[in-house]
Amino acid sequence: MTTDSPWTGARAVAERGEPLLERTWPVWIDGEILALERAALPLGSAGVLHGRAVFTTIPVLAGLPLFTAQHVARLVRDGAALGIPLAVEALRAAIAALLPHLSGAASAVRVHLGAGEAGGAPHLALIPRRAAAGLGAGQGGETVLAVHGESFGGSLARHKLAQRVGRNLALQAAAAAGADEVLLADSAGAVLGCAAACVVMRAGGRVFAPGPRAGGLPGVARAVLAHRCGAPDGPHTGAWLDQPIPAAIWARAEEIVLVGSVRGVRAARAVLGRSTPLAGAAGPLAALLARAWEDALREESVAAREEWGTSPGR
Repeated sequence: MTTDSPWTGARAVAERGEPLLERTWPVWIDGEILALERAALPLGSAGVLHGRAVFTTIPVLAGLPLFTAQHVARLVRDGAALGIPLAVEALRAAIAALLPHLSGAASAVRVHLGAGEAGGAPHLALIPRRAAAGLGAGQGGETVLAVHGESFGGSLARHKLAQRVGRNLALQAAAAAGADEVLLADSAGAVLGCAAACVVMRAGGRVFAPGPRAGGLPGVARAVLAHRCGAPDGPHTGAWLDQPIPAAIWARAEEIVLVGSVRGVRAARAVLGRSTPLAGAAGPLAALLARAWEDALREESVAAREEWGTSPGR
């Protein structure tokens, strides 16, 4: 069996527990609730033909969407960068319409915003997802990282584009090498983040967390944790540094932690090709972020219950 098919990487990602389609759940597309086998976007739309589309993945816990305001704000910003307007109230109505149809096993809803046909309205789709690892700090366990050798970055790298071929191919190469995730670097070899998560590193008494200022993704979980842990007077010494992490620094980092809305906090236990060990889940930064994420989920669940109510059947 060959290993150069893109589906090989997709299969490896699926086996690691990345969010997957659940074929028994309906989807919402342009105002309609549809069975998955009937769902489709127009082939003539720019989102399909040219990949002019953005997305966000809203975590769902106990049938309720979490951090909705932050995800919607990012989707508005990313859509604007590609000239795709988002009607926020229409999106909120779509979320409310889809919630009663979700099983308690749903762990996320992917929101896809794509450009329409020439001169036409954009297309909006909400797709329930499942993540084998589930939500919650530490539930993703520890992970092994590889380093991607090609340059990432540029003005669009800080937006969640639906076109993710480069990131998916990097994940495929990482999986073939025995890693779970991949560090993405710019042309100078400085790390900007990971293919499917934001990265927080502790090195030499400083904490680095590349975000939008560094040319990385403006991750929602990263922003939540930075507010709780990365303020100048926060529980970890000093403010987090939103800048690319030079190779000389990340090569000797004591801790590397991945953070994301759906998979929570995952500590890296090793980087392929690097002999120096990492602290893993036992490290102080990983422990701090895990506790902070648990607190954030607890508080956000209360807020979501007040905002959205309890879905039928819960």
